[in-house]
Amino acid sequence: MVKRVLNISNIFPHYCLSMWRGFIEEIPDFLIGFDPVDSRGIKLVDVQKEFDKVSQQNFFAVKNIYLFKKHLIYQFFVIPKVLFSKYNKVIFLGDSKVLSTWISLIICKIRNKESILWTHGIYGNESKIKLIIRKIFYGLASTLIVYERKGKEGLINYGFDKNKIHAIFNSLNYNLQKQILNKLIAKSPKTEFFKENNLPYIISTGRLNKRKKIEQLINIVCELNSRNPVCNLLIVGEGDQKTYLEKKAQKCNDQIYFFGSCYDEKILGRLFYNASVSVIPGDIGLSAIHSLTYGTPVITHNNFSIQGPEHEAIEQGLSGDFYEFDNYDDLKSKIKIWLEKKRDKKSDIISCRKNIDKFYNPDFQVKVMKTIIEGSKPLI
Repeated sequence: MVKRVLNISNIFPHYCLSMWRGFIEEIPDFLIGFDPVDSRGIKLVDVQKEFDKVSQQNFFAVKNIYLFKKHLIYQFFVIPKVLFSKYNKVIFLGDSKVLSTWISLIICKIRNKESILWTHGIYGNESKIKLIIRKIFYGLASTLIVYERKGKEGLINYGFDKNKIHAIFNSLNYNLQKQILNKLIAKSPKTEFFKENNLPYIISTGRLNKRKKIEQLINIVCELNSRNPVCNLLIVGEGDQKTYLEKKAQKCNDQIYFFGSCYDEKILGRLFYNASVSVIPGDIGLSAIHSLTYGTPVITHNNFSIQGPEHEAIEQGLSGDFYEFDNYDDLKSKIKIWLEKKRDKKSDIISCRKNIDKFYNPDFQVKVMKTIIEGSKPLI
């Protein structure tokens, strides 16, 4: 039987560009559906700008419906596509709140189509009701895709077949970033935002909201510099806490710089490359991959039940560290240790990129997707 794949997503975020391009270039008959106007505050890919006319035919539009402008509950145009199209393998987001996905999963069973859920899995911190719903929901699918090993382990612990669970990890614009890194290594440009630019600087990237706990990082930098300046802090991003954080930073303003949001990879590459360490006191996501890609170690918390899946890319002591969750003093201690470590950039690049080159790249994700489509045993 010819394997035709229908991949239903919610949006086309910029960080999926390399992965989705790999899917449609390497896998025949791969169709992707998403809502082209639903940004959810995330930078989106313009398909008409990024893909030629032939490749644009690999995409179709859906319409997302939200409850309280927050929870995705229905996707128009998905059910007819599942019901009447030629596609015999269908990938859905593993969000149990989406009614159209439940209906589509049942249709797949009736029509003998393979259904695949792309999910974070089961972390073990779910309420009893949520756990029951998720187990029923995941049980409707033929195959499961998770972002990392922990998600797979959680599902196995609840009785799911390990041979039907594939870890695909996550990635950014791997090939472009590798080119930029090589140029940075050759030129070693400087980053100058501070009064004393000779000091090492910490970088923190992402949305400036309460979940990231950037206030703690600002306080720590101010304390470390209370007697003599020892480091600077570069904060990249926008968010509802920015004004509040800028006021907090005024007490040590010479050592803290708010860069604002940035999507220019060449600029971001330079900012990461020149940083001594990347720190997110709260939950981390793709910023971990971004930092490690440019050879900069990452520090974040160790409460993995609420962490983003990308934390698995960090190897404690080699490419970063985990501080005890909600332990301010331990976070401060870890930051101080990494600032004082005798390191060279060449060694950092090797240590930090180890997992990126092995797993967190679109080439590996394409391999995983091909394995799923062929019905082979998981690579991880």
